[in-house]
Amino acid sequence: MPDASGDGGQFNDACETPDACDPGLLCFDPVATASACDLNANGCCTPFCQLPDGPCPNPDQQCLPWFDPMMPVLPGYEDLGFCAIAP
Repeated sequence: MPDASGDGGQFNDACETPDACDPGLLCFDPVATASACDLNANGCCTPFCQLPDGPCPNPDQQCLPWFDPMMPVLPGYEDLGFCAIAP
């Protein structure tokens, strides 16, 4: 997806659409992303990470699985995660 983030789009920045974050980041629910996010925003930029223990930028985040562990995962994506607050 093309990068439409402009000057913003870094981790913890508010976002409206999937292409509003810098490459390597996704726009996710701010409440579940990090306490550093604007909870009134539609989304918050957060990085992808490598399972099982990939580093995350905020102390309240951990690397969570992108895919449901009970479902089959596309080959090559078994270790894909994203940084968020654990449920």
